[in-house]
Formats: sequence, structure tokens, C-alpha cells
Amino acid sequence: MKRKRVVIVTGNQRVAQAIFSDVKAVFNNDVDIDIVYPSQIASLDAVEADAFLVTRWYNIGGLTDKVSNKSKVVRTTRTISESGYKKITQIPPGTNVLVVNDSEQSTSSVIELLMDLHIDGLTYVPYTAGHYDPSLKIAITPGESRYVPSYIENIIDIGNRHIDISTVLALCNVMEVNISEIAGPLMNYFNMLLCRDVISRQYRDTLSKSMYMNSILKHMEQGVLLTAPDGRIILSNGKMNELLRVQVTENRDYVSAVFPEGTAERIAKCDTMLVNSFHHQALNTIGDGLNVSARAMDGVVEAVENADGSVFAVQWHPELLYAENPEHRAIFETFVNRCAAK
Repeated sequence: MKRKRVVIVTGNQRVAQAIFSDVKAVFNNDVDIDIVYPSQIASLDAVEADAFLVTRWYNIGGLTDKVSNKSKVVRTTRTISESGYKKITQIPPGTNVLVVNDSEQSTSSVIELLMDLHIDGLTYVPYTAGHYDPSLKIAITPGESRYVPSYIENIIDIGNRHIDISTVLALCNVMEVNISEIAGPLMNYFNMLLCRDVISRQYRDTLSKSMYMNSILKHMEQGVLLTAPDGRIILSNGKMNELLRVQVTENRDYVSAVFPEGTAERIAKCDTMLVNSFHHQALNTIGDGLNVSARAMDGVVEAVENADGSVFAVQWHPELLYAENPEHRAIFETFVNRCAAK
């Protein structure tokens, strides 16, 4: 992996160090990391980096004026570890729990995260300076025990929050990192994180299998082509892509088959497309008025359209494939032609 530079922008030193450790863990020390606090931004000249990790948009201040490529800015989303979650589940249902962090805003963000966990029977009370309620016996804090009032009998420290799966994959995306190169550290990190729901857990498991499979296939000297019983292509490795003249951007080598229908099939003029499967989210329930127009072999929805085909949206990244692949280029040609006809 080519060495990268990441700039962390946050107003909290402890948060900065936690994110610093997360990034180091994922990228196996192949990154140079700088930390910038909002008070320092005004004195900076133009800032160059492969990625900017920002904890809150208001922390950016005037930084965007000094960043040449604003697409490199990633807003971090954080979650807790599986071990922290297990501590919370030990709290008896019906308990009122004080939530303590280093500021009212960060306390609110922790409460929002805890509510998303859907742990039944707990009521979360935000701590503010001078707060006094001796009826509260338990406090939850993400590593900020020093702020917990003395009357609390049981402090449950769930540890620092960690950047979540979506943030890590967004970071890989903007830094153009081939995730097969960091497969081991990445999966160790993912396995440490809490998966909030069944879909997240299934995604993590699927990603794990995909990463290891792609890592094996990538390093094989033989071309490998996997097809369905009806002859459709499901998967191919890099050597086979060369033989098939399929161009895949280096940092998007998760190749999977998509089976277009409806508008997708009419635009691409084929019944099977090889796409760069690099998703950290997927559609679960299709919205009213939309129909599925492409699926992957594992059932993931890869494209949707409305009834008359005037709205067409894809899940993969055709902008990385259009130069050498006419079926992907056709998506953009259709868009331009429709705009010109208006």
C-alpha cells in the first residue's frame, strides 16, 4: 500500500487520539496522521492530504478554503465496541441511567447512539454541569469518568467510541486504498465494532468472506471465472478480467456480477454486467413508486427505477468503469441525452 496522509480535524484531544488509534489499527501504520484543532485552522496555509477526517462540520471553520480537493473531506460516524455494548445490556430493565460526556453536545450524541441500540427498558438522563439527582445510581460514559458526579454508585465506562464501518470504507474510498491490501487489520477492526442490527452483521460477514475470497483470487496466476447454471458470470479475478478486457480501477477490485432488467437492461444492452462492488450500505426496503432494475447474485439491490424509467439510480460506481466498458458508459450517455432533450 502506498503511504497516505490523513488529517484529523476535531476540537477534542481525547477524541483525536482515539481516532488516531483507529486509523492506525486499520491501515497498519501505513499512514502519516496529523491532528488539527479548530483554533489552528486560521494560521494554516493550504493543506494537502489524502483524506480529512472531521468529527463535526462546524469544526472545519475555514479549512475548506485551504483544501484543494473538498471530496477528500470525510465526516466521521462513530459507534461503540461489542464489549461496551455487553456492559450496557447488564443494566436491569426499568433503570434510569445518567449519561456523562465532556460536553452537552457530545452527551446528546452518545444518547442518540444508545437509543439507536434499542436496549429495552432504559431511560437515559443527560448530565449537565451541577446536575444533582441522588435517585440515579448508574452512569454510562465513553471514557469520561472524571466528569461523573460523586453520588453515582456504579460507573459503566463503555470506552472510546470508534469510527464505524461506513467511515472506514469512505476513508478507503477517498484515499484510493485497495482494501484487499489491508484485509487482515480491517477485519480485526470490524470484528471489534458493534453491529447494531442484523443487516449490519450480515454485511460485515459478507464483506469478510468477500475480502478473503478476493485476496485469494487476486494473487492467483490463473484466470478464474465463476458462472451460474444458466451461464451468467458471477465473479472473475484480475487475470480473467485482463482476458475479458474488463477494466477495473485498482482500488475497486471487488468484482461481482449484476443482472440488469427493465431500464438497466435497456441502457446497458446486456443481461450481465461486471461491476465494482464496494458498498457499505444497501437498500433494504424499496420506496413507494420504485422498482428493482438490477440485482447482484447475492440478492443485493444494485439499481432502482421509477415506473416510467425517468428516474434511474445505481448502487455501484460506473464513473470508475466507463472509460473502457461501453455498458457503463451508456449510463452517462443516457443521462446526457435526456438532459439535452429537455
